[in-house]
Amino acid sequence: MSPKDIEKKKDKNFEDNMILTKSEQISKNMQISGMNRHVILLGRPGTGKSRYYFKPNILSATGSIIVTDPKGELLRDCGYSLKKKGYTIKVLNLDDKSQSNHYNPIVYVKETRNFDEILENENFNHQIQEDDVMTLINTLMANTKSDNIENTSR
Repeated sequence: MSPKDIEKKKDKNFEDNMILTKSEQISKNMQISGMNRHVILLGRPGTGKSRYYFKPNILSATGSIIVTDPKGELLRDCGYSLKKKGYTIKVLNLDDKSQSNHYNPIVYVKETRNFDEILENENFNHQIQEDDVMTLINTLMANTKSDNIENTSR
């Protein structure tokens, strides 16, 4: 695109634009830009992908942000600024699970509550819905089985 063409795709408010280069931006609003916001950025290590594209767009802090950051450099460099702007940061760290957000699927297992039993007895017997438990077990088994390890149960 020529500079005149890309100028038409800019939002008047600078913060509502996605920064592409030092002088070029396009609106994050697809109705203004006529483009989706999908970007693929390819380059060799050290060519400035993080410094010149990702960091400026992350630090503009408009909207929700999801980042794949295997080295943790973007979190280290931009995390504090995002926290100061009110963002909630969640990290999935598969190398050091102590520094990762945790997921507990058991939270989603529901209790069966019989209304009459609750009214009659405050210490009623809690029962869980077996369908939820079986769904959880089947999901765990299906996603953790290995083709390389033989099943030893008979």
